Amino acid sequence: MKKPIILIAAVAALSLAAWGGWRYSQRDSGGDLVYYGNVDIRQISLAFDGNGRVQELRAEEGDRVRAGAVLAVLDTRTLALQADQARAQMDAQQQTLLRLRNGSRPEEIAQARSRLVAAQADAARAQQDLARLRGIAANTQGRGVSAQDMDRARSAAQVAQAQADEQREALR
Repeated sequence: MKKPIILIAAVAALSLAAWGGWRYSQRDSGGDLVYYGNVDIRQISLAFDGNGRVQELRAEEGDRVRAGAVLAVLDTRTLALQADQARAQMDAQQQTLLRLRNGSRPEEIAQARSRLVAAQADAARAQQDLARLRGIAANTQGRGVSAQDMDRARSAAQVAQAQADEQREALR
């Protein structure tokens, strides 16, 4: 007999605990959420663009600062190197411009003439070699000179003439 009474008491206790938990979860908490810990809600606008290394930090978190105060200093060595490189490129371009405005030096003109004379001599020699091979081929009905030698001579004459034209343009 004692077992059914204990069982009824246990079921009643469990029912009472379940009803109490349900009532506690249904109560009105006033709509406020309570969180514990740090909430970091802020936005910081920095006065510099881009990225870089901080050279010096003049304020720490929690310090009081005035508006317009310098909080950190960036390392500008990379920017200084880039500025120096840009200046050097500008100087080189100015020298090129001056050279174009002033024209070539007499020594450069003489050197270009010499190159043209050499290229014209090579072209004349290549043309003579080609003419000689054509003459041999004509006298022997094509048996005295191979087709490969004729192709080489023709190609050499074309290359030599192109080089002579290039040197003529360089002198001009």
